[in-house]
Amino acid sequence: MQEKPATYRVRAPLVASTHRKDGRTRFVALPRGSLLLAPGKLGPLGLVDVECEGRKLSVFSRDIHERAVKIDEP
Repeated sequence: MQEKPATYRVRAPLVASTHRKDGRTRFVALPRGSLLLAPGKLGPLGLVDVECEGRKLSVFSRDIHERAVKIDEP
């Protein structure tokens, strides 16, 4: 059974990476207030695949723990 994704709101800007079609990595800054859709259970370390504004990105789970807050959904 797959775990339900969780939504996080970014409290402080954080860096994410995206992979372009040509295989190159591009770094982007996610501003305060951005919403992230992430796996329901985050480990303390490592990269996590998330979705933000329809884009697939990779973010360090530590950054999510330190710079974002989980939003409780009804």
